[in-house]
Amino acid sequence: PNNPSEMFTHLRALDPERIRSKRSGKIWSQEQFTAYFCKLALAFSGMKIVGSRNEDELAERLKGFMLRRLKRDVAPELPERIEERRDCEMTDGQRKLYLAELSRARTEVAKMSAAGVGRHKIEILSMLTRLRQICCHPQLVGARPSVGSGKFDALFELLEPLLAEGHKVLLFSQFVKALELVRTEMKSRDTAAVIVTHDS
Repeated sequence: PNNPSEMFTHLRALDPERIRSKRSGKIWSQEQFTAYFCKLALAFSGMKIVGSRNEDELAERLKGFMLRRLKRDVAPELPERIEERRDCEMTDGQRKLYLAELSRARTEVAKMSAAGVGRHKIEILSMLTRLRQICCHPQLVGARPSVGSGKFDALFELLEPLLAEGHKVLLFSQFVKALELVRTEMKSRDTAAVIVTHDS
């Protein structure tokens, strides 16, 4: 699962007892599940939360249901993964949009501080996600295609020589719409691309 709502959907379908409230004895709604474990949602967005009393409970509920397997445990014959970090410059329009959204988010968080930021975790998660989407491609938040994306420019600089040599490339993204944008660009370059999502 990529987020708490997907996790909830899996648990409700496969083992609803894992999402039963210990206090009321009732099965949680998606909103209740997300609200109770929203610190996990913030962790997914990159904001580290320390001392959450609910994280251990969630881990206990998921024990035996979600397993993390390492490559060395399942395919030791494969070579080690090589990671390379590439910093991408935003386009001018992308940077302008990002800074405007960042300023708006900071203003909203400042307003929330009066009542306690802890009461607005979902809103903060939404702001962080929107900023991440702008970094990926501004079209994910409804911007015009002409705004461009530095990340996509860098991506196709990497893809072009690989595809020219006949390689196949596997791309991952948390945002399905980002993959659709990649496919659209690939189509414009007369290059075949297939998207695999949870709906596939």
